[in-house]
Amino acid sequence: IGGGYFAERGFSKKTIEKFKLGYCPDEWDTFAKTAISKGYQPELLQKAGLIKIRDNGQYYDNYKGRVIFPIFSVTGRILGFGARILKKDEKAPKYVNTPENELYVKNKVLYGLYQSRQNIAKENKCLLVEGYTDVISLHQAGIENVVASSGTSLTEGQLKLISNLTKNLTIIYDGDTAGIKAALRGMDMALAESFKVKLVLLPESEDPDSFVQRVGDVEFKKYIEANEKDFVSFKLELGLKEAGGDQVKKAELVNEIAATIAQINKAEDFTLRQYYIKEVSEKLKIEEEGFVN
Repeated sequence: IGGGYFAERGFSKKTIEKFKLGYCPDEWDTFAKTAISKGYQPELLQKAGLIKIRDNGQYYDNYKGRVIFPIFSVTGRILGFGARILKKDEKAPKYVNTPENELYVKNKVLYGLYQSRQNIAKENKCLLVEGYTDVISLHQAGIENVVASSGTSLTEGQLKLISNLTKNLTIIYDGDTAGIKAALRGMDMALAESFKVKLVLLPESEDPDSFVQRVGDVEFKKYIEANEKDFVSFKLELGLKEAGGDQVKKAELVNEIAATIAQINKAEDFTLRQYYIKEVSEKLKIEEEGFVN
């Protein structure tokens, strides 16, 4: 059943093995019984979020009827799991993830980093997407310098993991409003860490998974190169579009952009900082001197 889902998504056996994708049977305690028979302690299985233990002592598989996406550390240890439901069930969440514990700390983990780390370092560039299947589809298409934030805003811990490999970060998001807002969160922090941040919005109703499967790796790479914009320019264009002729909104935008540029390290990235001040001042028609203290 799980294999059928992955086949529908177009994942090959090689890809399934590479990411250790799996399936938990849609039965109450099949996984629990199997794991306990192999010597795993029920209390630890519960702490890891894999099973629940009822008051009457019965076991319940937390991921029953779901396909499983193991989440690896940068050295290849499995830290946790993401589990996607297969049946349509309005009451059940689409994804269930491992609860935080001593091993799995969500803000210090990036999905796909273990499989992508060598290519990120080799290409000196990291692509950041939102979901598990985005990472997997891009890998299968031969684009292997990609990680996913798995729905969270970028954190210092995640940026640190990327900065060990590269300071060039391109964020690829769905071309809808939620995607745009998600793309902007946490970016000031990346600039403060001296990252060169670029953003790409995909065509409407596309995500990296669907887009690369539709156009292929060559066209996907061409699209990224043609459409990536640096973070400050992106934020400026978006803000001007939203502000229109509203002077109050424009004044708010000036303050927002100033705060963003102020995050750029003056000592390390002086030239980049001055470039942004000049560009933004021209577009907003304000004096450079009064823009950033």
